[in-house]
Parts: sequence; structure tokens; C-alpha cells
Amino acid sequence: MRRFNLTAAAYVLLTFGSGIAVGALGHWLYSSKVVRANTNRSDEYRKQYLNEMQSRLHLSAEQMEKFIGVLDSTRLLYRELHEKHRPEYQAIEQLQTSQIRRLLDDTQQAAFNRYLAEREERRKNRR
Repeated sequence: MRRFNLTAAAYVLLTFGSGIAVGALGHWLYSSKVVRANTNRSDEYRKQYLNEMQSRLHLSAEQMEKFIGVLDSTRLLYRELHEKHRPEYQAIEQLQTSQIRRLLDDTQQAAFNRYLAEREERRKNRR
């Protein structure tokens, strides 16, 4: 009888302990992964980066101005590169879409077309 009580108590403690651990993990995940609607993360990152470089490197006003110029020109180069390769990305995406369509029956294709239209709408809203 004594052994049964110890085993039962151990299971109860284990159950509550795991519940506390799962709850703490869930709270940490919830509180650390904040979703912000309609914010431009690249602008926020840029501001943080500039502030960090200013404080770490003690840049003068002239250096800061040139630093920002380097960031601006680099951003343009990335955009140009992205635009240059956009047709290749689109071709790969079209190939994937056509291969998927061949796998689907008529009902599934209609649902897939709705999905693609919704995805395209979300893409337009992000820009």
C-alpha cells in the first residue's frame, strides 16, 4: 500500500511538473514571437543597424552620411539583381504550377486556381 502511494504521488508531481514546463514554454513562445501588422521590417532593421554602427564605431556626421550612402547604393544593387533574375524565378514557379496541375483532377484544379489567386492577392497587398 505504501509503494502505491509513492508511485501515485510521483505520477501526480510528474504530471504537474510537465504541465508547468509546457505552460512556461508556451508563454515564452507567445511573448517572444510578436506579430506586427503593417510594419516595414527592413526599415526598422536599417534604423537599428545605423544606431548600432553609430554607437560602436563613433562615426562622425560626415562618415554617417557616407555610410548611409553606401547602404542606399547597396540596396539599389540588390533590387537590380532581384529584378534581373525575376523572369528566371517566374519560369521556375510556372513549371512547378504546371506540374502540380497535371496531378490534379478538375475539382482539385479549381481549388488550386482559387489558392493561386488568393496567394497572388496576398503578394500584391504586401508590396
